[in-house]
Amino acid sequence: MRNIIPETYFSFTEHTQLFLLSCAVGIILGIIYDFFRTFRIIIPHNAVLVMLEDIIFFAVYIIFISFISAYARGQFRVFYILGNILGFILYFFTVGRIAVLVIKKLVYLIKSVLLIILKPFFLLYITVRKKLHLKF
Repeated sequence: MRNIIPETYFSFTEHTQLFLLSCAVGIILGIIYDFFRTFRIIIPHNAVLVMLEDIIFFAVYIIFISFISAYARGQFRVFYILGNILGFILYFFTVGRIAVLVIKKLVYLIKSVLLIILKPFFLLYITVRKKLHLKF
């Protein structure tokens, strides 16, 4: 009877796959971060809400790192973090920058259209309030 011992090392190909996976996770984290940035653009936040969003983002990052560690058979290498950072930076300064710019323009456009549409109702409200001498 022969003992089967699992491999305890990774080949160069497996290390490359893990690095590329960690880069992909960095890109996914960049997309998640852009969701938070978009939410902050649409609805202004105070410091407490920003802190809560940062905590949620960090928790998501920990979950992704856990999955990478599980995929890597419990081994942890510095290049996992470096891959995450590289993927995040690549996304953030390329597609992320364009996405946020487009989102800002769309939000400005939607706000402008809503102001044009709602202006008559707002003026009617002010007129009625003045005629009824209401103070609120």
